[in-house]
Amino acid sequence: TPVFLPGTTLVRPMASMTQTVRLLKPTSVIFIVFPHSHRPLLFADLYNKHNWNPPREVRAAAYRYHSTKLATEAAGKALNNWGGRPQDITHVIGVSTTGWDEPGLASKVIEALKLSPYTEKFELVFNGCFAGLTALRLAKSLYHANPKSCILVVACEISTVHYNATDFDRRKVLGNHLFGDGSGAVVVSSTGNWVLEDFGNYKISGSSQTLTMHESTTAQHGGSEMTLSKELVTNLKGAFTGTFGVWLIRKIIAKCGLVQRPAFCLHPGGKRILGNVSEAVAKLHLGTLPQDNFDVMEECGN
Repeated sequence: TPVFLPGTTLVRPMASMTQTVRLLKPTSVIFIVFPHSHRPLLFADLYNKHNWNPPREVRAAAYRYHSTKLATEAAGKALNNWGGRPQDITHVIGVSTTGWDEPGLASKVIEALKLSPYTEKFELVFNGCFAGLTALRLAKSLYHANPKSCILVVACEISTVHYNATDFDRRKVLGNHLFGDGSGAVVVSSTGNWVLEDFGNYKISGSSQTLTMHESTTAQHGGSEMTLSKELVTNLKGAFTGTFGVWLIRKIIAKCGLVQRPAFCLHPGGKRILGNVSEAVAKLHLGTLPQDNFDVMEECGN
């Protein structure tokens, strides 16, 4: 059953939507999310004008325009929340997987916000779902190298430019519908309400092909191909409800010296993924996953 959230807009041929539903189980629930006001307009400009398959250069131009706009807005809000002087920003880390350009996202933010020309910049591109935490880990390292540093981290994704309205492969359909557009930013410095305590990576065996993004291999599609396999859920469930998940949660609790149930904030990859992690949390008698995680997924997408 396709569920259209209040206040959202779907701009897509109905024939394509019918085909999409047919590919999924009768019990499936798909959240079609357009969280930003620009997205219907972006769809109209990109797809209606180009017979639902715009060429690569048109998609690239749309990415450059909208990523700069959203990233600058998010970075400006982060600076306001921080309360410091913009000229005190020493580093900017730009993050994006849905596009690449040079000068990159960090350079454009530095220019748009009139930051110091001596601001150092880093571009983290094509890192996928873990890019946000990788950027924060880099910011933490920069701060410890020089505690006077003030690092602005800004991430932006414009998944719309890779939309494929002509290919109904189940993995690509899921990718098209779950990945959304948006931007977020934070300042890492000596003051703030949160502490970056620790980071870590873990490679789940057999998961390499379950979530991918690569250049299209067909001339018919002008964007990159994003795929999301149902096997991803199986792999994650095996990891998080097994010994690894229990070990990871216990490590977090011990590292932070928590005496009460932690508030878990998870990357919203899908309802079943959140459910599996919630199951792992329940195994340790830590209650259930906060509803906020599910709300973010439904309101903003992946």
